[in-house]
Amino acid sequence: MGGLQTWSIGHRADLLVFAAAALARLACFAWFGLPEENYYAGLATGLLRHKTLGFDGTAETFFEPLYPAVLASLRWATGDRAALVVVLQIALASTGAVILRRLTLALTDDPRAAVIAACFYALHPYLARQAVAYQCLTLTTLLLMLAALQFVRLGRPRAAVWLGLYLGLLLLTRLSLAPLVVLAVAMLLFEGRRRVAVIVLAVCLAVAGPWVLRNYRTDGTLGAGRAGENLYVSTAPFSRELLAGHDVDLVVQQVHESLVREPGNESTADGTGDILLTRAWQHAVAHPWDALYVKIRSALYVVLPRLVPFYPKSASARAWIVDGTHLRFEGLTRRPVIEELTFAAAASAILVLACVGLLKRRHVLWNDRFLLLTLAVYVSIHAVFFATTRLVSPMYFVLMFYAGVGASRSRS
Repeated sequence: MGGLQTWSIGHRADLLVFAAAALARLACFAWFGLPEENYYAGLATGLLRHKTLGFDGTAETFFEPLYPAVLASLRWATGDRAALVVVLQIALASTGAVILRRLTLALTDDPRAAVIAACFYALHPYLARQAVAYQCLTLTTLLLMLAALQFVRLGRPRAAVWLGLYLGLLLLTRLSLAPLVVLAVAMLLFEGRRRVAVIVLAVCLAVAGPWVLRNYRTDGTLGAGRAGENLYVSTAPFSRELLAGHDVDLVVQQVHESLVREPGNESTADGTGDILLTRAWQHAVAHPWDALYVKIRSALYVVLPRLVPFYPKSASARAWIVDGTHLRFEGLTRRPVIEELTFAAAASAILVLACVGLLKRRHVLWNDRFLLLTLAVYVSIHAVFFATTRLVSPMYFVLMFYAGVGASRSRS
């Protein structure tokens, strides 16, 4: 009887946090309307019309395939009705509150902390807003939380298979998280769980391997070609002027145009990523202290309780690269004050409570090792590249977990 009552209470809590997340995201949908078309939407169109990950029937290797495939599936299932696509995406995003509640409960055995952490996810203004955009961050967050939950359950026979599946899908969503996969497998080997590590790695490679092979056969790229592009933009001589303040997309197009204008580079479309990766490395070697300064600043912006970049991309915004070393901007606009304030309030509260939660769990942090590894990998990756709220927000669930612990009366 007690087990049945516990089951009933748990499911009521799941429904509560799911409903809270769905209502917050539906409110954002009502306020902001349909999402703007972007490259993910274009890739989804390519899959629907040409059965190819690319634009206008031409295969490309710059972007990971999973979110475009999910978006294309939602469009196909709804008859390409944009409003229904967003509603289904909201439903998918809202399951994150349920996953985080169960993850927190599995680690702390504290129902109060679990509900609080889930409510942070459900009501976070930025996560709610992004759930109605054509962006991969919601899917990335869900896969990270599912992987963390399976890591906690690794004592169960099938948990290793599920963990490998989620890590493989994660690579198909954000290949930059490959270090997380490598370090997670290394951690299992260090713990002497060789069989589990082999299963996790084998399943992960079986899931992500075909896409890597497809990219190699397409243009010789082993991963997502945008890695070189992102590293160059975040390491180039003008990166100090770009850091945190401005959207990198304003500069990326200028970088490609300047590259194609160079003699002998008129047809470098397929090799752009490799060329830019080489140039980023050359600049870092030639100016190590400048590169280190930019990377340290970028790492600090990861937990800044402010929306980054400060000036968002807009229809009027323009950027120019001057003499290859400086940037000039025109038509920049600031976000509405209400967006800045709501994000700052939520992020500050979560950050303070997360510090309290870390202190409360200081004697059992080994149990949280996958969460802490996720946090460390995100900080490192976005120090190497660049920190923007959109790119780092999938790690927020870790801070929300600790914030839930910090806000609970239990000692966890």
